[in-house]
Amino acid sequence: MPTSVTPAELAAAIRNVPDFPKPGIQFKDITPVLADARQEMEPGPMAATGHRTGSGTSRKPMDG
Repeated sequence: MPTSVTPAELAAAIRNVPDFPKPGIQFKDITPVLADARQEMEPGPMAATGHRTGSGTSRKPMDG
């Protein structure tokens, strides 16, 4: 059974790459998270809370 990952551990594993792909954009590199099987297997509380900015979603239903 995987060991639980705290939000702080997950945040620390995400690498910030400033000005990529262009100035003013900060790319979030999740490669270190994917490399750690413990974090990959159990998303934990950060995924459950839906960390996003803005409101709603831009997804449309697939049928129709």
